[in-house]
Formats: sequence, C-alpha cells, structure tokens
Amino acid sequence: MDSGTKGISVSGKVEISGNAFGRISKGHLWIFKNEVKAISEGIRDGDIVDITFKGRFVARGYYNSASQIALRVLTFQPEPISLTFFKNKIAQAIELRKLSGLDIQGSYRLLYSEGDMLPGVIVDRFQTDKGTILVLSIMTLGMERLKGLLIEALASSIKPLAIVEKSDTALRNLEGLPPFRGIVYGTLEEKEFIIEQDGLKIAIDPLGGQKTGFYFDQRPNRLALAKAVKGKVMLDVFSYTGGFGLYALKSGALSVEFVEESSKAIELLKINLKLNKLEDRAIIYQGNAFTILRNLRAEGRIFDIVNLDPPAFAKTRGGLEGAYRGYKDINIQAVRLLKPGGILATSSCSQKVSEEMFQQVVLEAASDNRTYLQLIYRGSQGPDHPVLLAMPETRYLKFLMFRVIKRPPN
Repeated sequence: MDSGTKGISVSGKVEISGNAFGRISKGHLWIFKNEVKAISEGIRDGDIVDITFKGRFVARGYYNSASQIALRVLTFQPEPISLTFFKNKIAQAIELRKLSGLDIQGSYRLLYSEGDMLPGVIVDRFQTDKGTILVLSIMTLGMERLKGLLIEALASSIKPLAIVEKSDTALRNLEGLPPFRGIVYGTLEEKEFIIEQDGLKIAIDPLGGQKTGFYFDQRPNRLALAKAVKGKVMLDVFSYTGGFGLYALKSGALSVEFVEESSKAIELLKINLKLNKLEDRAIIYQGNAFTILRNLRAEGRIFDIVNLDPPAFAKTRGGLEGAYRGYKDINIQAVRLLKPGGILATSSCSQKVSEEMFQQVVLEAASDNRTYLQLIYRGSQGPDHPVLLAMPETRYLKFLMFRVIKRPPN
C-alpha cells in the first residue's frame, strides 16, 4: 500500500436510512446503529467503508458495530483515506485557526474532532520552551486503526519534538478500546515544560496532566473576566492549574483564592504562580469544592468575584438530573459568598446540558438566594474548538458572567 496517496482499502458498503441521509446531507457526521440498513459481507469493526443511500455513494467513514454511533464520516468525497488525506486535514485546521486570528506558531487545540471534520481525535499543540510538543487523544476504534497515518502526518506537517498520546477517556470504553498513555513519536527528556499565553508563563505536564495537559477552550472567557478584576478579591473554584486566577492576578486582582482537589494540579498551580511572580497574592485550598465553599460561608467570608469552572457533571443524558442538582448547588454556594454587586462567573462544559438549561439552573440558584442577575458577558469555547453548524454536539462550553444584585427584604 502507498499510504501517501493510495490510502487504506475500503472494505465494503453500508446502506443507511433516510433519516440518517437527511441529517448527514446537512453536514452531520454520525450515523447511529439503528440507522444502518445493510452491510456488505466481510466488513469488520474499525474498517473504512463507503456509506450509501439507495445504493448511491454518500460519504466515506469508519464502522464499529460495538458503538451506538456505528458510522462516523471522514469525507463526503470518494477520496483515499491516506497520508495525504491527513496532511490536508491538518493544513485545513491550521488555516481555519489562522483565519480566526490565532497565532498558529503558538499553543492551541490543533485538531478538534468533529469540529474539524475528523471524528475521534483531538490534538493539542504546545509551543514550549524546549520545542513543539503535540498531545494526541484517540477516542474511537476507527481512528485507532488510522493512528499510524495520523502520527506520520502530524510528524511531517508540524515537525514536533515529540507526540504524546493520552488516550484514556471513558469514550474509549464505549468503543471497546483500553486506555493508553505514552510517547508515540520522538522523546521527552523532561517531565514539565513551559508555554506562554497572553503574557503568562504556564507549566504543563504533557504525559501526566489531566486531559491533554491544559484547557485552551476557556481562553477568550479568561480574557473577558480579566477585564473586571482590577482591585478585587476573587475566588477561583475548580481552578486546575490556575487558568482563570492567573489571568486575574496578572490583570490587577488584589488577591485570588484557588480551590482545587487534585494534588498534581496544585503542584503545577504553585509552579505557575512562582513563574509569574504572583504567589504573594494567592491562597490555595485543596479539597472538595462543595465542602470548601460551605466552610468559607460558615467563616463569614465574602468575595468580589467568584468563578466556577467545574468538570462536566453530565456525561450522558441519563446524568442530566444529577448534573442539574450539582450545577444548582455549586452556584447557590457561590452566590452566597458574593458581596452585593459582586460578579458571578460560571461555566458548564457538559455538552448534554443546553445553554437554556444552564441559564435556568443559574437563575434558580440566584432566586433561592433572593438575588437578581444582570448579564455582563456570554461566552463559549475558543476558535480553536470550531463548531460545525450541522453538529450541535461540537458546541459544549457555556460561560456566563453576571453582576449579582441582592433583593431587598420583604
């Protein structure tokens, strides 16, 4: 096989339903198991297949009978899935980020799965003090089978110091894949590296950190909140390695108190504070955020700003009820810690939680605290996490910033 242009062989055809055809004709990239009508003999899970409707070619993608999403579209053209295909996808992703104003030689999400029309893969680009490091996450069996071509394309297109694979999300379980972490290209002589973003030095651990090592998606929201922090005392909850709080301190916050449970994240947070000479205005609390917020309330503490950036409380639709309670509880605790006229900044990265549902949760939390909310800013994920309009699933991050007005007593 000539992986450069010839590509991976197509194993056969999969016929889909009219409902699936209507959806992917608009640019959606998923076909569900119950929308598969017929399969050619000899097709195995993970194979490249042609997707057809009424016998006519519709798209090319990969198949997995073990997943509820049986087919994921790679291209709407009958083109080879080859090294050239992946190089073109990488080039298209870089051009999109360039159009949105990102520094393409900096640090950002290079490939965002379905948002870049390359389902099942995420790649973050870290421009570190030692060179370019890519962190790769593979989530599907089909992309796992194509990983060799993808790594070769990344290596030749970006020429990184190393490519680290951190494929250990729960999504792999649904695809019948075991977790994996390791260096798949090049070498790393050190454990921690430093990137620069918006004038801040940020330490990352490419192999040992959470997810791919840093959360680029909140970057525009960090910048928005930073405009309101000068001379104020802020509480940064679920702070991870300090993204929001570091931006706040750099922008003139009087002090920031960080709340984080992970000891590894706190190690990096401490390094980040020291790197930027901000440690004298920072306090760190380690532990469960819900417990710490209640303890601060019991101590009579109040803040000018409370920022909430929790992990996804709902991974599936079945978890929505619990997520609703979790988001409401943490927002209630946050509002109780705010001065009159203080600022609540609150996020949800649960894709299953709609913006309308999230706003309703925050409204109820405010109402239970006898407060009104005035919207200052509404944000979402940064442009390096592009939204594919036909796939609402690609838009997941909700960020809301309010001024909190206390209601007068009856």
